[in-house]
Amino acid sequence: GASLISGLKEKNIFGDGRNLDLTLNTSDNKNQYRFGIVEPYIFNKKIDLIYDLGFQENDYAKSSSYKLETFSSSIGLRYLLTDQINHTISFEYALKDYTITDASTVSSNINKQAGKNSEISLNNSLVYNDLDSFVRPTEGDFIRYDNVLSPVTNDDNGYIKNILTHKKYYKLKSNVFSIQNRIGNIFSLQNDEIPVSDKFSLGGRW
Repeated sequence: GASLISGLKEKNIFGDGRNLDLTLNTSDNKNQYRFGIVEPYIFNKKIDLIYDLGFQENDYAKSSSYKLETFSSSIGLRYLLTDQINHTISFEYALKDYTITDASTVSSNINKQAGKNSEISLNNSLVYNDLDSFVRPTEGDFIRYDNVLSPVTNDDNGYIKNILTHKKYYKLKSNVFSIQNRIGNIFSLQNDEIPVSDKFSLGGRW
């Protein structure tokens, strides 16, 4: 079916370096709304305040016999550890509402999640970047480590998620070569099956 994607990204709102990210994505089986803002140099320090608010509706009634609505809100800080390494830490709250559309065909894992489930998580991201260009790099390394810790909440299944990304560029005469790798995993703190909405694949070419 038809889809509509609209967004606004601005890196200097009101001329003081404030970042704004506004996204609207609608289609027959998915609606997504997101508002994010980065407030630089809070407390007159080299620390950015990050706030994000989002709502998403996914309709899996035809393929998996359920619908999912997710409201999420997060707040965090980003700062430089060194000239080439930055750290971001954020706290996120998500409220997920599973609606079963056909109890006779829905999977047992999804059926167990029926109704409202709250999830809190602590997110950490470490980035090392010594690339010679952000847009079209020819030399250098980029390494990113993302970690998510979600303790047991009312969905009765906490988890730890890790993703490591590495990109290396090098120049040989007039050619630029790159090696890019990514690895990720997620495991339950309760030795239970991971909820459907928390499962992930690396996606794309990874």
